[in-house]
Amino acid sequence: MTNYMSRSLPLAVQLKLLQRRFPEGEGSIVRSQLTWHQWIRPHALAHRYQCRLRHKLDEYPTVHCLKPALSVLAPGRELPHVYTRVEPICLCLFRRGRECWSNEMNLANVVVPLTFFWLAEFEEWLYSGIWRGGGTHEIKPEPPTAMPVFPEDRLAA
Repeated sequence: MTNYMSRSLPLAVQLKLLQRRFPEGEGSIVRSQLTWHQWIRPHALAHRYQCRLRHKLDEYPTVHCLKPALSVLAPGRELPHVYTRVEPICLCLFRRGRECWSNEMNLANVVVPLTFFWLAEFEEWLYSGIWRGGGTHEIKPEPPTAMPVFPEDRLAA
């Protein structure tokens, strides 16, 4: 008996699902790796972030924030829930080494929405210093020393 629930979603199907749900993004598959670029505004009052998702079958998907540089938005502060400390920052969206991701999961329904959630929590953290996004990292409240300035916030000369 075949178990249809445990079949991997091919990368071409993942790409089509991303294109259907997020038509503003763009992606490709090169050498068995799916790459997806998308500008994300996590909510109506939030700023825009350019993100890159990469995924190979049997590996965890990764999401990096390309613009703006997250470390520049929070100078002198340790960024919460990230896998890397150098730009572009790799976001910690789920626990690795657990059953938090499998090849049967839909990137458009799991990883991209988690990215929206992470970025919304990041914006809250920028202003409050408190991470409310959950997870297992120990994050001490760290009030900002200055308000972040996003490129689109600057007044034109």
